[in-house]
Amino acid sequence: MPVNSLEDIPMVFFSVDSKARTPGDRAADGPRREHDRTPHRRRDSGLFRRGRLGVALVAVSALALSGCFSDGGSGAPADASLGEPLKVTQIGFPNEITLVWALKKGLFAKHGIAVEPVTLASASSAVAAADSGQVDLAFSGGWGAIVAASQGVKVKIVMGAYFNPTPPDPTRSRGVFASTKSGAKAYCDLVGKTVGVTELNGPGQVYTSAAVRKAGCDDKKIKYVNIPSAQMATSLKGGAVDAINASGAIGQTLVREGGAVWLGEPYADVQGRINYADYVASEKFVAGNADRIAKFRAAMDESLRQIKDPANEAEWQQMAADFGKTTVEAIRASQFEELSSEVDRAALQKMADLAHEFGAISTRVDTSGLVHESA
Repeated sequence: MPVNSLEDIPMVFFSVDSKARTPGDRAADGPRREHDRTPHRRRDSGLFRRGRLGVALVAVSALALSGCFSDGGSGAPADASLGEPLKVTQIGFPNEITLVWALKKGLFAKHGIAVEPVTLASASSAVAAADSGQVDLAFSGGWGAIVAASQGVKVKIVMGAYFNPTPPDPTRSRGVFASTKSGAKAYCDLVGKTVGVTELNGPGQVYTSAAVRKAGCDDKKIKYVNIPSAQMATSLKGGAVDAINASGAIGQTLVREGGAVWLGEPYADVQGRINYADYVASEKFVAGNADRIAKFRAAMDESLRQIKDPANEAEWQQMAADFGKTTVEAIRASQFEELSSEVDRAALQKMADLAHEFGAISTRVDTSGLVHESA
């Protein structure tokens, strides 16, 4: 499922419903900023702007609403011989299948560790939950980790989860979709127009601006407005905006209906592969839990190998569909992310540099210190 914005790795499902979001379109991850509508204005980011106490309170509130299950499936008790369970956040995306498969197949127990999934409403609170110690590993995105680091939050990316699918398929990909009434057919045509994004100064906006600038045009003359994903389609149809940065489930449906054209996929067009989603932990947790993290990684790597076995394709797709509350048909119609435990360090630094260049963060982040040596 493609995610609409890295800011949210906000809930995304594979669906042909024009109001649905795909897995890539959430990705991974700062909180939404709904009041500032000035493009490129430098500002602090949501959860971390409030300070450590605010972070802890938000994390506690988020976890109070969560439901958990341990290795072996929903409701299965943890094996006491495996020690204290590793608390890992999950959102409900089909592309979290690596974790889901490992749980269902008992791979964590096989590698000597218990895992307790903690369900959050969105990934925007995941890094805060890890920083506060409410969870051990946060399913987030490279963007979320960068924003946290820019605010002085001590976190480490311990392993990857998936990359954006490349190259983008013009008929299935997420990206920027312009109304046919706008006359826009390329990135430069967005100059002077209004573009809807799910988070102001988030990755959707930054990468769209970067794509316009890369094409040789003035991205500062684009007006960005915050629009919830569920309202993207109606906003474009109704003329509230000229274009949207949205999931394939939303945008490609509009294209098939004749109301929009696909201009491109900014993440891929600007830098190719990006770290769409990763697993993040606090520096304090990493320092004292190297063995537990290694066991988690080993189980996840075995899960990846099994998922990539053609013999398991039908089973993992059904499992992903069930977990994400969507259908196998919708998953097959989408560009599924590149599942990988790898962290592309060069791509992560490029993302951080763009975030700083376009004013999403006020402090430049050296990501070499953000990635744990084992990742």
